[in-house]
Amino acid sequence: MSTDKEEIALYYEAKNDKVRKRLGIKGGFYWRTAKKLSVAISRGVVAMDDAGFDEEDFKKPVRVNLPIVNDLPPEGVFDTEFCNRYEKGGEDGITMIFIAPSPSVQDKPASTDNTNVNGEDMAEIEDNMLLPISGQELPIRWLAQHGSEKPVTHVSREELQALHIARAEELPAVTALAISHNTKLLDPLEIRDL
Repeated sequence: MSTDKEEIALYYEAKNDKVRKRLGIKGGFYWRTAKKLSVAISRGVVAMDDAGFDEEDFKKPVRVNLPIVNDLPPEGVFDTEFCNRYEKGGEDGITMIFIAPSPSVQDKPASTDNTNVNGEDMAEIEDNMLLPISGQELPIRWLAQHGSEKPVTHVSREELQALHIARAEELPAVTALAISHNTKLLDPLEIRDL
């Protein structure tokens, strides 16, 4: 029996595409210093369970060669993020190698147009967004609730502009005075309390 401990790295591939999609991972990686492979495998199952994964979601672990990087997860921890950066491969097929970014991402210049990742115009999306009332000053929050049976938490950009106009033109002086004197009492109230 050998008394020498060695670093044992294990790669747990997700069992199938259904598991990959459900968990959102490619696989898991675990490494530790141990005398025997069987000890590392059994402790890997415990670490997997501690990380919140089920052993049934993965194929049997494959022993892989540790890459020479400073990017390893902590020893004894089952890590799935490592498998987003490294994959099993190399000349021997069992060394964890860095996944190079796709050439299209590297060669593509930074986009200067105003579109999101789906190709939609951000100016149009921002115009249609609902804006929160909670960040507005008290008279605007009060006006937003006035005349509504349900609490108003968000309004469109046009509605917010109308509230500001209403505050400037139509807010009765008595209400403005009442709000200003009771600001300390009204300010901490939630929208549902107004």
